[in-house]
Amino acid sequence: MRKLLAMVLAAYGLIILFRMLERRKIAPSHGRILGVPYDFRLPTSERIREQVWNPQSSRILTPKVFGVGYNLNLAAILRRLGLIQ
Repeated sequence: MRKLLAMVLAAYGLIILFRMLERRKIAPSHGRILGVPYDFRLPTSERIREQVWNPQSSRILTPKVFGVGYNLNLAAILRRLGLIQ
């Protein structure tokens, strides 16, 4: 439980740090670090739909809507399984 709490606090600390750096024009609120995407902008319904359900894209892994890492494009997965066109 302590490990989980420490990870959550560290994540919030990173978010606050990136937001402060963005306001001072030192670092952007989204981009890549060592090839891994990050995005600390507030999520919008358009970006959520684009990253999590995008039938026009064949990419299974898409950049996170909020945070560090990747989301799954559920439409691409279902298309590969033959469940949707």
